Amino acid sequence: MDLIINSGVLVDSYRSSLGAYGGSNVGSQGAVRAALGITVNSGGVVHGSLDPNDPAGSTPMPTPTSYTDLGDLNIGSDYTFYAGDYLVDTLNINGTPVIHVQGGQVRIWFNNMDLAGTVGAGAGTPSQLVFFSRTTAGQVAINGGPTNFVGVIYAPNIPVTLNGTGSYSGACVASRVILNSAVAVHYDQDLGNGCNLGASRALAVKDPGPGGSAAAAGKPLVVVPNPAHDRVQVAFHLDGPAHVRLLLMDVSGARVGTLDLGPQPAGQGQVAWDLRGYAAGLYFVVGLADPGSGVHEIGLFKLALLGP
Repeated sequence: MDLIINSGVLVDSYRSSLGAYGGSNVGSQGAVRAALGITVNSGGVVHGSLDPNDPAGSTPMPTPTSYTDLGDLNIGSDYTFYAGDYLVDTLNINGTPVIHVQGGQVRIWFNNMDLAGTVGAGAGTPSQLVFFSRTTAGQVAINGGPTNFVGVIYAPNIPVTLNGTGSYSGACVASRVILNSAVAVHYDQDLGNGCNLGASRALAVKDPGPGGSAAAAGKPLVVVPNPAHDRVQVAFHLDGPAHVRLLLMDVSGARVGTLDLGPQPAGQGQVAWDLRGYAAGLYFVVGLADPGSGVHEIGLFKLALLGP
């Protein structure tokens, strides 16, 4: 998997929990990751570090237990997806329609996609609209201008091309990512590594927090036991006093649980978290700290729940 960033492209980050991209909600502490190589051609701008040797992951593609089969879907005017799981063969969104998301998370499994217009309007966060490539999938193209996309594309087996003008907010995982023209890509740092899913990774940006990567600080967030059946102990480290929240995220990058710890002192902290009621599977525990000057990530931990 490789990543090609051509002239006119901007890549940076933001946090959807702080609101829409812009103003003070613009980050430059990200990292663009690819397993085989990254090419930034003249005129391309990346606010963050480049990691061209990111190792492959092994998170499996989620499989829906039930879904609405839409067959071939061609959309040329405003359209609404309501919360649920959908299956499409070819999805074409052409012209300048507004694609709304209502009622919660929308997950769409697809073979081919060609998108234009405003896709993901009304989504509270990019994780509310998630596209998964099927094993027989061919390609994804996001074209035209301005085309504005808010969501996540997880397509580790096929290429994704972003053309034209407009913005892409969220995250993208693909066998190859090509960014052309004047597209702006804003990675949602709240997704954390929850979007680094599958055998190939591209355009997966993670905020290393103040002072460098989380790994440099040792183990700022640890969850035991792992795997776990229900209750876990979460240990974390703070450089200074801060308001701390723990997020539980599923493999699509959607937040499924929150534990607000309130104000915490500097140094080592620990809390018990009862995770009974969550289905068995792979999750990510993300620690967020706000010392009063803005939210930053203190660590991320991959957790396997075995169920009762």
